Amino acid sequence: FESFSWMNGNEVKYTIPKGVKVKALKYRWMSVGEMAGKFKVDDPFYDRLWWMGNNTLFVCARDNFMDCPDRERALWIGDVADQTGYLFYAMDNAGRQLLKKAIIQTTAFSENGVLGALGPLRVRELVAQSLQFIAQSIWPYYLNTGDKETLEKAYPFVYDYLALFPMQENGLPEYRKRKSPDSWDWVDWGVKNTADKEPIQMAFYYLALSKAKEMAAVLGKTEHVTWYTNRMKSMKPAFQKAYWKDGFYSSNAAKLKDDRANAIAIVSGISNPEYYNQMVDNVLIPNRFSSPHFEWVVEEAMCIAGRHKASLERMKAQYQSQVDKKSMSTLYEMFPKGGSYNHAWNGSNKILSKYIAGVAPTKVAWSEYQILPKLLHIKSLKKTIPTVKGNITINIEVKDEAYQLELLSPENTTAIIGIPKTDKAIAEVFANGQLVWKKGKSKKSVKGFIFDSENTDFLKFKAQSGIWKIDASFK
Repeated sequence: FESFSWMNGNEVKYTIPKGVKVKALKYRWMSVGEMAGKFKVDDPFYDRLWWMGNNTLFVCARDNFMDCPDRERALWIGDVADQTGYLFYAMDNAGRQLLKKAIIQTTAFSENGVLGALGPLRVRELVAQSLQFIAQSIWPYYLNTGDKETLEKAYPFVYDYLALFPMQENGLPEYRKRKSPDSWDWVDWGVKNTADKEPIQMAFYYLALSKAKEMAAVLGKTEHVTWYTNRMKSMKPAFQKAYWKDGFYSSNAAKLKDDRANAIAIVSGISNPEYYNQMVDNVLIPNRFSSPHFEWVVEEAMCIAGRHKASLERMKAQYQSQVDKKSMSTLYEMFPKGGSYNHAWNGSNKILSKYIAGVAPTKVAWSEYQILPKLLHIKSLKKTIPTVKGNITINIEVKDEAYQLELLSPENTTAIIGIPKTDKAIAEVFANGQLVWKKGKSKKSVKGFIFDSENTDFLKFKAQSGIWKIDASFK
C-alpha cells in the first residue's frame, strides 16, 4: 500500500483474509537526511530514552522542522530551539539545512521588528520563544556550522527585536506582553498556574543579549557589543534585587516556586553561582512543574550547577513511564502522557550528549571541541557526532582502576580530552601506547598529542585529528 501523501501513526493494524499467505509487512519511515548520530550506554533506561528522543526529532523533520507530525506540522520557533539542542548530535547536513531554513524563514517574515513565533503567519509573537530562538537556535547554528553568511542575514532582525524592550529605572527591561491581538503571553504548559513568567522572560532576555553580543563580535559591530554589555551589566544586579528570595528566584515567593524560572536563571548566566546549590535543592529537585518544552532546560541547569547525578535522576523520574511503554517509539507532548504522541520538545538528548558524554564544540564549526565526560554510574559509552568536519566517534570504557578512550577525530580538528578524576590519583596516561603522564608530571610528548591543563575534575590533553587510544590508570 502506498498513499499519495505521507501520513503518520503510532501503530499499523492489518486484517488478513483467510487463505492469504503473507510474504512481508513493511513500512517506509520517511524524513530528511540520516540520523547519523549515535549514543550507546550500558544503562538500558538512558539508552532507550536516547533512541526515543532521536526518533522524535527524526519524525519532526520534513520540509521544515515541525512541532509534531499529527496535529499541526508547524514551524514553532520555540520548538525549533528545543530541537536545535540535540540536532547537532543527531542529524547530518540535511538537518543543518532545515535549521538554516527555519532561521531564514522566521527572519524573512519579521514585521515591525517582531520575530513571529510561527512562520510565516498565524501567531505573530510569543516573547519567550522569540528570545529562546535567538539564543538557542541562531547562535548555535553559527557555532556548529561556521555559516557566517546566514548569521549576517539574520543578525539585523536579532538586534531589532532586542531593541523593542525599553529599559526601566530599576535596571530591568519592561516586561513585554500582548503587543498585538495575535500575540500570546505563553512560556510553557506544564502544571497549571505554576509558571513564574516575569523572571523567565527577564532571564531569557539576558541570555539572548549574551548570544547576540557574540554575534555582534563575530560581525565586527562594536557599538552593538557595547550596547549589549551595558544592558547585561544593568540587568544582573537588578535581577538579584527583584527576584532573589533567600533560597530561590520568584516574583511572588508565597505563590510561585517555579523550576522553570530558576532553571533559566542558571542557564542564562544571570543567576549568582553562589546560589546554585540552594536553587537545585529548594526548587529543581522537589518541583516538577515543567512540560517537556522546559524540562531539558531544568536538567541542563542542574548540570551547570555541577549536580549531574540529580539531573539524571530527575530525567529518569520524568520519562520513566514513557520509556517503560514498549509500544512507544517516540516521546509525548506532556508528562506523563498527553497531547501528541511525538513532539519536538523532548530535548534530554542534549543533556546526555553535552553533559554526560561531555562532548561540545569550543570553537566555531567544531574546529576545536572537548570531551569532558561525567559518566557517574555509566561504565561504557559509545558515541558518534555528525559534525560539519565529519563524524567524531568515541568509545569509552571505565573500570575500577582504569579509564580507556578510543577516538576518531576528523581532519582539521583539535580535541580537548579530559581524563576524569576520581577518589584515586591518576598514575599513568598512555596515548597510542606511549607514556605521556606519570606521577603528576607530563612525560615525553607524542606528535599531535600534548598536555593542556588540569583542574579539580579533569586532567586535560590536546589531540590533533586522527585515531587515538588513551589509557589511564589510577592508584
